Amino acid sequence: MNFENSTENDADIFLGYMLFYRFYLSGNLPAGTGDTDAWDDLGEAFFTTSVLNTYDKENERGYYSTANNYSLFKILEIPMGNRGDAFIVTLDFSDLGGVNTFGNLLGSDFDLRRSFQREELGDDKWIEEITVGGERIFFSEILQDYDITDSDLPPGITEPLAAKELVCSVWTVAYGFDIYDTFQNVYSKPVYLGNFMFTIN
Repeated sequence: MNFENSTENDADIFLGYMLFYRFYLSGNLPAGTGDTDAWDDLGEAFFTTSVLNTYDKENERGYYSTANNYSLFKILEIPMGNRGDAFIVTLDFSDLGGVNTFGNLLGSDFDLRRSFQREELGDDKWIEEITVGGERIFFSEILQDYDITDSDLPPGITEPLAAKELVCSVWTVAYGFDIYDTFQNVYSKPVYLGNFMFTIN
């Protein structure tokens, strides 16, 4: 997957991109999503109702509610000198078996990891709170990386998780801060980047 930075962004306002995802069960995609516009609308509905109410740039944690199951998995802050440049951001999910999921921005790779809550001893905890070394789990197809209590898994998923086919849909949003007028955070409409299917094994 990839997307191009717009040279029309005001470099004094534009700061970077937020990337978010949602898992669906294969064969249970929302109605009408054969159309890219429908995917854009789904992303916008989530973004308006969830992210704008809970956005916290510092921790890059996911945003979860029983109504949507979306998670934010990366915030890309663009260096000041490159915000008006033409460049392409790439996301590579091709090696889910080797958990080498990564992206590339301006020649530098960055990790792509899931962000979610998991039940531990009766409490819901963010995965970085219970993972050794504070590292979030990569996007992978490896069974040991999943638990039925993971908040980013789709509604209706049941145990056993082995052999479950999931579709991961991905969106991006440009964000910034309006220094001229409102002096508030500003966001673009979400843009649907595509999806991929994998089997938990």
